[in-house]
Amino acid sequence: MKRKSVNIILIVLALLIVCFLLVKSGMSVRRMNEPENDEPEFVSEYNVAIPDDFKAGAVFKKDSNDPVTKKRIESLKRAAGDLSISENGIVTLENVNEDSSCYDKIKDLCDDGCKLIISDAKGHEIYINTLKDEYEDVVFEVFEGDMAHLDTSGRIKNMACRDYEGRFLTGYACGLKLKELSENGKIPESSLNENGMVKAGYAGTFNYDKKCISDLTSFYLGIKRAYPNCVLEVLYAGSYEDDEAFVKAAHELIEDNCLIISDSCPDGAVCKSISEINASGREIYYAGFNDLSLISEKGCLLMCENDLYDDYMYVLSTFAKKDKIEGDRVSGLDKDAIVFSKEGESCAPGTLDAVNEMAEKIVSGEENVFQTMNFSLNGKQLGEYRIDLDGDGDIISDEDHSAVYNGVFHEQSLKSFPYFDILIDGVTELN
Repeated sequence: MKRKSVNIILIVLALLIVCFLLVKSGMSVRRMNEPENDEPEFVSEYNVAIPDDFKAGAVFKKDSNDPVTKKRIESLKRAAGDLSISENGIVTLENVNEDSSCYDKIKDLCDDGCKLIISDAKGHEIYINTLKDEYEDVVFEVFEGDMAHLDTSGRIKNMACRDYEGRFLTGYACGLKLKELSENGKIPESSLNENGMVKAGYAGTFNYDKKCISDLTSFYLGIKRAYPNCVLEVLYAGSYEDDEAFVKAAHELIEDNCLIISDSCPDGAVCKSISEINASGREIYYAGFNDLSLISEKGCLLMCENDLYDDYMYVLSTFAKKDKIEGDRVSGLDKDAIVFSKEGESCAPGTLDAVNEMAEKIVSGEENVFQTMNFSLNGKQLGEYRIDLDGDGDIISDEDHSAVYNGVFHEQSLKSFPYFDILIDGVTELN
């Protein structure tokens, strides 16, 4: 009887240890074969008593008719619900433009008693930077902002996702498709350049947009990880929002016989346009970073998007506890901040398992997107690259400003906003 009691105690202790490890490890990678509308599990580390006077404001550049904005609003509401924040505890404003009109709207939230302001647009930040001096008891968080590392007040906070992880994996899915086509002798000769390399295309924003450069490079490196015999042509739309400009750029790339297309278009217009081309009988493949439902479009191989639930949980709970919010944060696959669609009908066999395996390697650190051995600049491996963190235009000779060490370019490690701005070998700008 005594031995039986000891065994029961040991079993209970083992179960408690397992539960502790599960909580400690946070959420696992959202695998491709999981339904894209799955909600992340509630993480007990964020349990907190919400003060009666808790009040925050959230401003969104677009409204819930936009799939990306809808996802962000839903994630915020889900986080608020999981933390038992009342409906009056968070005031949300939609269609807050990235111009001077946002100043008055955010100011009204501050006047209304909101002590935490969450913005989803970098364009709001310049006006927030002025408001912070007027409201010294308010904390401001800007998604994909770029001022927290320079802010001396400590009240501007930035958060961004490691989109390059998702871009790399969408590129990897494209590379697997090219590998399949190559093995079956189905790559059109017209899609090869003069050196016999398959042409892929990317419709970007501007050539000075560092996030765009980071995105297109990681996409290209993902392709090359599965199918090295590839080059990337880039056309810039000259816009962040103009659907027609992105579609025009994508069509020009297709006219130049690019077989794979990706883009920085925020509204899915390029993906839908390529679907129409596929419906007409020409096979073009697409993968991108947008609304997951686009995976149903013809020729679409894989989609990924951000889920800010975990970060909303962190910000809201930390603010409620009156603890200091970390100023410059990044989240990625490790926190389910990058989530994926199911695989598209045109995917190569085994894509699902291969992408999941690669994602897990990225999370574990076994694989790094910007491993310097996997790309070159003017024929040479990148040995050092210093980042101008203080924005004065000069590169300070300080070890903390070097983004390259241990054979990896560490994107978003020195600050949350992307700073990879290198046009690597194999990438050609067409405008």
